[in-house]
Amino acid sequence: MAALVVANAGLLNDKYATTYDLSDGHRQKQLRDFGANPSNQPLVFTDGIITSVGPSTALDVAFLLVELLSNNESIQKLKFAMRFGVG
Repeated sequence: MAALVVANAGLLNDKYATTYDLSDGHRQKQLRDFGANPSNQPLVFTDGIITSVGPSTALDVAFLLVELLSNNESIQKLKFAMRFGVG
């Protein structure tokens, strides 16, 4: 839903974005109506703006932020330390 607020403010015009959408495409239509290009991806990062489909993407957002603030090597070390994706 936060993506709708950002889109309504005009910050997602002609940019890809995603949002929580369990209502037969209603939220995606709202994004489109506000000028965004809806995506079915769970996480979208466009021009410094992160949009996601909801709380289930919290770790993905956190990892993206760490990567943006540091580097890919740091994120790999963090994921390993957290046992994320380790058998």
